[in-house]
Amino acid sequence: KVMALRFIAMVLVLDDDRVENFSSSRVAVEGCAEGILTLVESPEVAIRKSALSTVAQIAQRAQARQHKMALLEDPTLLRGLLRAFRFSDLRFELLRLALIAAKVVSVGDTMIDLGYVAALQEIAMDRRTSTPCRSLALRGLLALGAFDLFASGRMRQNCGDPDLEHELRNLEALVDDRAMQLAYLRRPPIEQHFSKADLTTYLALFHDADAENSLGAVPTKALLPLLKQCCDATGDTVTRTKLTRRTVTAICETYDADGSGFLEWAEFLHVIRDLREGALTEALLK
Repeated sequence: KVMALRFIAMVLVLDDDRVENFSSSRVAVEGCAEGILTLVESPEVAIRKSALSTVAQIAQRAQARQHKMALLEDPTLLRGLLRAFRFSDLRFELLRLALIAAKVVSVGDTMIDLGYVAALQEIAMDRRTSTPCRSLALRGLLALGAFDLFASGRMRQNCGDPDLEHELRNLEALVDDRAMQLAYLRRPPIEQHFSKADLTTYLALFHDADAENSLGAVPTKALLPLLKQCCDATGDTVTRTKLTRRTVTAICETYDADGSGFLEWAEFLHVIRDLREGALTEALLK
């Protein structure tokens, strides 16, 4: 109850200037998950709905401003909200909040681990559930990248509602785009240093250099021409001027740690990043 009151008190003084601190700070939201869940499990329906609506509003405001949402990253809160699906009168509010959370990849991955996919599939397939709730469940599945109901055709066979069938067709058309978007957002940390356009260019040239061996790695002897191609294709004249045989020799000694004579994709990107950012110091290149 103390945590519930703390959460209510914080919300009462919350304005646009405080949204960022509240939504992104783990210190600010510490204990709030327990307070929220206390309210969500209240005997009073109005209190349960108000608590969920408030959390959804905070999350939406934080998302609109592209702030981190530590509140929704709390596994305790996500686990408790999943349990709350047993309350039929909260289903719409819960699904709305789940959709907001699922759009954040880090939160969505936790939701998948906790079992949200099965819960959303069950709601989407249940003809006794209202169309708005089934629609939100489908949108949540799309956001999470759980495409089984769309790909298998099971949802279409069990739709039973013209409006939902129309919604389903629209969502099915978005599956490929969402899959590509998630693949990009979940890319390895080293890839996050580059734009999507540059990565696409680098990958195509890397594959061309690897075509003869098909090892997922390029020979160090091919590194100099490959780096020059990458710089020319992306218009990176600054990095291009640093590329000499002496530089590449130093690079190979540094990044080909196992002495295999090959650089893998991630190692190759580290080379480009360090060249761009000047991490390859003059001392290294002497």
